[in-house]
Amino acid sequence: MWYANPSFFRLYELRFVEGTLPSMEEEEDWDREYYVVNRAALKELGYDSCQGATLMYEDDKMRAQNPEAHPIVAVIDDYYDGHISAGVHPMVFVVRRGSSGDLYTLSYRPGRLAAVMDYLKKVEREIYGTEEFEYTLFSDQVKQMYASDRRMAMLYTAFAFIAIVVSCLGLFGISLFDIRQRYREIAIRKVNGAMLKDLYVLLLRRYVGMLLLAAVVAVPLAWLAIHYYTADLVVKAPVTVGLFLAAFLIVAVISVATLLWQVNKASRINPSEVMKSE
Repeated sequence: MWYANPSFFRLYELRFVEGTLPSMEEEEDWDREYYVVNRAALKELGYDSCQGATLMYEDDKMRAQNPEAHPIVAVIDDYYDGHISAGVHPMVFVVRRGSSGDLYTLSYRPGRLAAVMDYLKKVEREIYGTEEFEYTLFSDQVKQMYASDRRMAMLYTAFAFIAIVVSCLGLFGISLFDIRQRYREIAIRKVNGAMLKDLYVLLLRRYVGMLLLAAVVAVPLAWLAIHYYTADLVVKAPVTVGLFLAAFLIVAVISVATLLWQVNKASRINPSEVMKSE
């Protein structure tokens, strides 16, 4: 349960999907309480609409024979009040004009933070005789909330980059050894009239087939890894065919680029030089 005043919903641009708050401008409305819920809370309470919907405190239900039923005057759209992976929670707001406490939320125009801080320090000095007070920026809170996710993403990116570099080096070494072993075959084919494009097809065909076979094996394993990794997350990014297709194309381009230098060098060898060395 959250306590708020009417400006809370305007400050965070929370949209009312049903009902509305009274104006609460009269003096007798200063301490009057109104109850607002989000869609998730309305569903949790067993209602489809706020018309005729009420809620009761658990303590009142246990202590009183006829507990007071508080009418729900409005419903706001669901929003994430914490980490997005935690999903949407049922939320009940007790709204009243008067407020108390030492924690306040302020909004300011872009570029006016310094002026706002100077004004708050001035007020703090005039009332309490000091300029020291604690504050946090909402943007900093959001960054801190997702800091571990950013670090994890950077770690995954670094390991992926290392894996790609090692794979490219391994592929380069294998292709270097394999193609050099076929110099005599390439020379004979060139003597018999093989065109340059035929040699490209001959040398690349094997590696393209291995790449396709690797994709057939890797895609289901990758899908299973993503499925189990995101099993506990409430909000998940869609895993589509395009995601795997994009990954395959990136790997294909890197692999072909790695092979191309060796294939191009092998396809342009002089048959007579190869025959002499053999």
